[in-house]
Amino acid sequence: MKQVWVKADPWSKEIAIAALESGADALVLPPGCSAEAKKLGVIRTIADDGDLRLGKDVFLVEITSKEDEVRIARLSPDKPVIIKTRDWTIIRLKILSLSGTIFSLR
Repeated sequence: MKQVWVKADPWSKEIAIAALESGADALVLPPGCSAEAKKLGVIRTIADDGDLRLGKDVFLVEITSKEDEVRIARLSPDKPVIIKTRDWTIIRLKILSLSGTIFSLR
């Protein structure tokens, strides 16, 4: 099942409202902002104080080379992975997405 997670880091009430109104599944937030986001509506939050915690429930991984793909493929069957990269030509997102839940942030 496809999901849309919206990054609101740094915190932006306007982005959070737009995400809620657009039907986003979750907000990726800076620490300490989950309660503020929850005041705006019902949405899952990913943050140190969120429904899902980075490093525990969700992995944040930066890809800098093709070798990082193997590492991500090992992580993703168990938990969602957020991918950060500056060069999308080095990864085969379609192949990685077959192994689990993958999200990307810019």
